[in-house]
Amino acid sequence: MESATTAREEPIPGEGVRFVQPVRTDFGQEVGSDEIDWWVNKRETDPALLQVRTKEALEAARRLKSEAAKLKGFEPRTYEDLLIRLRTFVEENRAEVAVVYQYARWLYDRDPLAPVILFTYRVWGSTRLSDRMISLNEFAASPQDDQSLAVLALIVLGLFTDSAAR
Repeated sequence: MESATTAREEPIPGEGVRFVQPVRTDFGQEVGSDEIDWWVNKRETDPALLQVRTKEALEAARRLKSEAAKLKGFEPRTYEDLLIRLRTFVEENRAEVAVVYQYARWLYDRDPLAPVILFTYRVWGSTRLSDRMISLNEFAASPQDDQSLAVLALIVLGLFTDSAAR
């Protein structure tokens, strides 16, 4: 989304130090600063279906949040203990994780830019973008392989970092 909505002027060689500010593209002007509003009011072709699917995903996310709150205070003795507890969390909440994943996949299948509504600043606050996204193109061939699922699990658990993908 960022590369489609903003462009950067390249410094001109020989001009010395020049501060470069991002410039909104025409598409960036259309989207503005609220990707959710843009998607729902300008791009969505079936708002009723979006509402139904979003309510399902939101309920699954609420259940995940409630279950995740139960992890508060858990102090693992070892890294292995932490991984076991997180794996248990995912296994116990497999259905909810699947609903959220299917919702994101459904959005992406409608339009590759649609999932951006799930990852806006309004939703995630100051979480670093690199710690909450992956390129679906990398996983398009086999989204169910072990490596893809491992990366997706790291994102869901809040353990993903850009360096973890390398």
